[in-house]
Amino acid sequence: MGVDEAVWQEFRPKPQKVGLVTMIKRMVWNPSVNEGLFLVSCAERIIKDQTPEHSEAKIVSCLKRDLSRAGVHSQDMRFRLVFISCDDNTLQKHILYQSKIYALNEAQI
Repeated sequence: MGVDEAVWQEFRPKPQKVGLVTMIKRMVWNPSVNEGLFLVSCAERIIKDQTPEHSEAKIVSCLKRDLSRAGVHSQDMRFRLVFISCDDNTLQKHILYQSKIYALNEAQI
């Protein structure tokens, strides 16, 4: 299967609905959102070519950890950075970066 035909899965998609109790808990303690903000800054540094190796290593480490926790039994993984903009009330997706292929069974970075 070629890269263009590959099935891509969004990393940590946002839930469609969040209950009131969950929302209140998130205001006090939400390490997942903090890590998500860190990953966004890593993605921005990759695009700006500021410490791209370090930033990619951090993203790959996080992806491997989450995939391992989810019980994914794939051999390889790669990620891409998709930036979204709004043009004339239409969402546009722009793929600005695609990583090399990483083996999931390698040691954590």
